[in-house]
Amino acid sequence: MRLRQIYNSRHTICLASRPERYVRTRMSLLPIDIRMLVVFVQVTLSLVACFSPTFNEEVSLASLSKPKLNYLHAVSTNRISLPTTHISYFPVPAGSMGGFLGVTIKDYPKLYYLKGSSLKGPIEGGEPIPTIPGLESFYGFVLGNYTGQPLIVIYFPYLSNPSIGGSDLLVFSYDVASSSLQGPTIMKKILSDLAVSLYFSITDPSITANDLYLLGLQLRASILPTEVYIDTFILQKSTNRYYELSFRMDTSGTVSFNLNLVANRSSGITYLEFNSSPFSETTVGRYFYSPASKKSYAQVYQQGRYWTFYWDEERTLREIPLQGKVSTILSSGDLLCEDGRYGMLYSSDGRFQYKFGLGTLSIPYELYLNGTPTIVFTEVIDQRAEGGQLFYETYTLPTDDLSKLKE
Repeated sequence: MRLRQIYNSRHTICLASRPERYVRTRMSLLPIDIRMLVVFVQVTLSLVACFSPTFNEEVSLASLSKPKLNYLHAVSTNRISLPTTHISYFPVPAGSMGGFLGVTIKDYPKLYYLKGSSLKGPIEGGEPIPTIPGLESFYGFVLGNYTGQPLIVIYFPYLSNPSIGGSDLLVFSYDVASSSLQGPTIMKKILSDLAVSLYFSITDPSITANDLYLLGLQLRASILPTEVYIDTFILQKSTNRYYELSFRMDTSGTVSFNLNLVANRSSGITYLEFNSSPFSETTVGRYFYSPASKKSYAQVYQQGRYWTFYWDEERTLREIPLQGKVSTILSSGDLLCEDGRYGMLYSSDGRFQYKFGLGTLSIPYELYLNGTPTIVFTEVIDQRAEGGQLFYETYTLPTDDLSKLKE
């Protein structure tokens, strides 16, 4: 509302709002022909001056933040006819143009990639998958990156849901030097090929893939530029036990078991048991692990809103009242959320710190650029209604400078 008041005070001048008695007094002193001319001029000016350009709060909010960001690059395409709400843009974190476009068409995920201003694809796989309102953009794709290059996207058309026939995992990367798609690097079944063979088959050979359900998956950068971590949140259905397992994948696609995150927090404890849990094998959500705080987070969309939970060394599931969806867990351990208009920063235990204007901007991820934790922002500019193109502009900001956007 404050933005609207400022905008209107600067751009709207309405002569018709002058006191009527004042106008009559001044008019009575003039000859009739002059008075008629003045009336005509006043009516004309009133119509023009009372007109204010359409106020767009999202554009205004973005315009407050963009001058404080570092412009990186822009890409464009006109081949996709979907509304922008059905498209997720994953930019390459480099000055050269390129990246991925993830789209959902009739509950069917497809992955495109951009080479300069040319759109390639789609890369297809799997059957239609169910989606939940508010989570479509994140259901079929998981974005991560190596601390160097290239960018990596994991695409799983089934999300390891046995009820719809599979648990395929496809891994693609983007070679910045050649501006081309690489992959799929690996084609695996995330539960049977990773969780079971690399961990459960060693510690408990009786556990099968059918008894496990992948509730969430996160890609996390390693200190080494040649590898990335895959953190998983897994439900064992027969016992209601929850496991958090981390795997390491190198640039060749080789995956190996890295760490049991539960044991890393609580020595001797290898799994979680929650007395009351919102998670089940029908739950679709997002999962995050923060090595900085050793806390884990899960966000689910139910009853028309987001519900966010976290657990730590005490292994107690706590709900935290975050506003909007979690964009990422920053390298500092803070939570970065967005609600469509504002970005909000919370501490690792969910205490609100400050908000900043996003508007038409969105935040796909934080990553390391030249060793510096950096937040990436994107903005979609849709000019297709006028026969134009769909533009995605990319900006960056060092994470330590985020407070500069504070309102």
